[in-house]
Amino acid sequence: MFIFAATPALELWAVIPVGIALGMNPLGVATFGFLGNIIPVYLIIIFFTRIKSWLQVRGYIGKKPAQSRKRSYRFFKKYGVPGFAVGAPFLVGVHVAAFLVLTMGAKKRGALLWMTVSIAFWTIVLTTASSALYVKGALI
Repeated sequence: MFIFAATPALELWAVIPVGIALGMNPLGVATFGFLGNIIPVYLIIIFFTRIKSWLQVRGYIGKKPAQSRKRSYRFFKKYGVPGFAVGAPFLVGVHVAAFLVLTMGAKKRGALLWMTVSIAFWTIVLTTASSALYVKGALI
């Protein structure tokens, strides 16, 4: 579960419901899902400057912001780090959200705090919902 949770496309959204549907212990699934998401996010935030430089040298990040980044920036300005951390996982995933929030000027400490809160919140919500659906027989 840890490896799947650390995979950007899967993250918590697939890992927790699938793990619980397979009959795994919900607490174990939640724990490994949380850790699988939070560890890469912490690494992205801690090594942000190096990652950003590496992407710029290779041309993955241009000088002119893309249209999607402009939309992200408006969302960030309106809701701040807390809103971006909680809302962005729906749209781009927590790994990309962690990187984006720093490119928009957030402090590393705030990003670490709010990404942790967001991942913990969604882990609890998804584990509770998936467990309830599994008990009712709807998640099989």
